[in-house]
Amino acid sequence: MNLIGLDEDSSEDEPHQEDTFQEDLIDKMPSSSEEEEATDEDDEPESILDPDQDVFSSSDGTQWTTRVPRAPTDAWRFGLVNHQDGPRNQAKVHKNENLSKVQLLSMMISDDVLKEVCKWTNNWAHHSFRKWNHEHPRTKPRLWRDTNPTELKGFLGLILLGGIEKHRKKPWSELWSKDEKIRNSAFVAAMSRNRFMNLINALRFDDAIKRYEDNHQTQAGSQHPVNKFRPIRKVFEEITSAFQHLFTPASKVGLGKKVVLDLVSKYKGTSRGVIADNFFTSMDLVKELIEVKLTYCGTVRKQKIEIPPFIRGCSSAEKENTFVFNEDNLVTLVRHNPKKNRYVLLLSSAHYDNETILVQHKKGEFNLPVIIDYYNSNKGGVDTADQMVGNYTGQYPTKRWSMKIFIHCLDCVVLNSYIIWRRNDPSWNNAHKSSRRKYIRELAYDLITPQIRLRAATVGNLHRYVRSAMKDMGIDYSPDDSRRIEVATTSTAPVVRQQIKQGRCRFDGGLKYCEQPHVSVVSSADTSGVSD
Repeated sequence: MNLIGLDEDSSEDEPHQEDTFQEDLIDKMPSSSEEEEATDEDDEPESILDPDQDVFSSSDGTQWTTRVPRAPTDAWRFGLVNHQDGPRNQAKVHKNENLSKVQLLSMMISDDVLKEVCKWTNNWAHHSFRKWNHEHPRTKPRLWRDTNPTELKGFLGLILLGGIEKHRKKPWSELWSKDEKIRNSAFVAAMSRNRFMNLINALRFDDAIKRYEDNHQTQAGSQHPVNKFRPIRKVFEEITSAFQHLFTPASKVGLGKKVVLDLVSKYKGTSRGVIADNFFTSMDLVKELIEVKLTYCGTVRKQKIEIPPFIRGCSSAEKENTFVFNEDNLVTLVRHNPKKNRYVLLLSSAHYDNETILVQHKKGEFNLPVIIDYYNSNKGGVDTADQMVGNYTGQYPTKRWSMKIFIHCLDCVVLNSYIIWRRNDPSWNNAHKSSRRKYIRELAYDLITPQIRLRAATVGNLHRYVRSAMKDMGIDYSPDDSRRIEVATTSTAPVVRQQIKQGRCRFDGGLKYCEQPHVSVVSSADTSGVSD
């Protein structure tokens, strides 16, 4: 979900999203459930088609009328205040002076969040490795080297770079190939493939060990309900809170009942409009938003109990429009037939009339309800955001849903940071056709480069093809101590030396490992066979 409004120039490198109800009307609906196929007349009660009746009731008792209403007096709803959207607080910097892309990213994913992720990742990894070593005593023990914010930023940079290279559906292992024609030097230089895979598997966003214990107690009969979103809730809320702090939304906010109310709670009483799809639309939600001075417009499913049966039995002729009105709440329900026997329903508290606009179509002119034009012009921002995120998503093929949500949050953070960057400096990279692609690539390299420097300073005996990849990235690998100390002291992350492999103990049949690297020990059971 993208919570920041899109500017008009934000998608110059993505295909433009046309209005929902023009040209290929059926194919461009937000979802198949929003557009309904006209039902047979046998499915509807005969009484609802009484031509002399102008008031109809839905299943829940909501009253609807076909009488065209008089002009309403509720000015705040039908004359929305125009709120200027754009960056604010520390994100508002003229032409991005003294502001780097990494700093802008850090405003949304703060260093404190990264430290928390590192803390719980290391905690879980040590727990998992100890458990594995205990279950496999005859094999070489696995050791976990603690991760740090610098390495985690490099890891996120690789995820973003993978999205640019379109590796979502390709084997990521090719990126570490020794073949220079196939490999990606940034991946090879930043970390090994095994380390990348270990981070993918070990990354945690909360205390997973305690959470599993709590869930086990809940299943055993505790009264506390299971919080299914707990694995990533804290990180998710930190990121969404940063979005609200750094950007002012426009008068109309597209959102995709509780989700809507939670996200608009900060804008109560501001006379803004909320636009969403049929998954959220209901008369109850519309009423609650009216109480806090917010309007609503969205598609609605025909099965909703507040929809009068009359509306489903109307004419199914192409381009036909049918309006009904709820006088209690000043709400309009419109049915539009983009094609014969196909229709879409929209519910709006921002409109209370039957106005239409004349639209040019390949088959001629037709009247399009203003409500639908309003929905198209505003809801398209969310659809375009989804499209932009999907074009360069860094989704790695994993079965962990919390990891998928985190990477999606990362994609949204990068998109929002790009929007703020362009709002601060509209002239940035205007000549480049794919400015967003260039922005993501530069951001990814800025995240990866400190990790490569840290690895070159702290890890010895790197393979020749790794040193070659570092050279391709503009970093010379030097094994001497003076070079490593110099780079380590300028790094913001703690220095992590390479772990020396443990050697087998030659006194116990080669089955045990020494506690100290390459130091033989004698167990108490073997001392009887050793002379002084």
